Amino acid sequence: MDVNIILQLIDEGLTHKQITERLGITIGKLNYQLTKHRRANHPQSEEEGEDFEFLDDFAVMDRHCASIDRLTVLPRDPECLYACWNITDERKRMTEEFFHCGWQELPKYLRVYDVSCITFNGDNANRQWMIAVNREANNWFINVLAPDCTYIADYGTTSLDGTFITLLRSQAVRIPPREEGTWQTPRSAVVDLNAAAPEPPWQSAFTGYSLTHSP
Repeated sequence: MDVNIILQLIDEGLTHKQITERLGITIGKLNYQLTKHRRANHPQSEEEGEDFEFLDDFAVMDRHCASIDRLTVLPRDPECLYACWNITDERKRMTEEFFHCGWQELPKYLRVYDVSCITFNGDNANRQWMIAVNREANNWFINVLAPDCTYIADYGTTSLDGTFITLLRSQAVRIPPREEGTWQTPRSAVVDLNAAAPEPPWQSAFTGYSLTHSP
């Protein structure tokens, strides 16, 4: 099995399940190939002992419980974050009821906020931008970032008038400064707890049956 094929499919936004189905392999073999690739290319990772531990990034979704709605972002290099998320069937159903359409029909986006040196309240980001993602994807690479900055990401959809609706919000994650020779593998997130993202203001509107309107 050529691990480069797996990496290419991940870059295209395919989920681990979709990759295993397309290639005819088990999830165990998929994770084995990715872990083997990381260790073969970066054998020094266990010896560095830095503040930013090396990340087995492609196994992140395996640590996500299927019963938890969650979005995680992790630094991959000085200009890229790796985002992965899990949406429970219950939240999908509530979203469908709110928009009166099927989950697969809704457009999906990541909205990224630069929250460096601020206490983020949802509206005061230094800058923000939207990224359209594959409607079935559960992971994505966020490129063209600046090193030594802190970011938060939202995963969501849009209403008919183009209003972005947040479904998930990530933790805050800082990309360390660019240092020669130190960015050769993905790295784990270091969360700035003082800049932790607040719960989206509409979050309390989710009930067991529908998403009601929030002012």
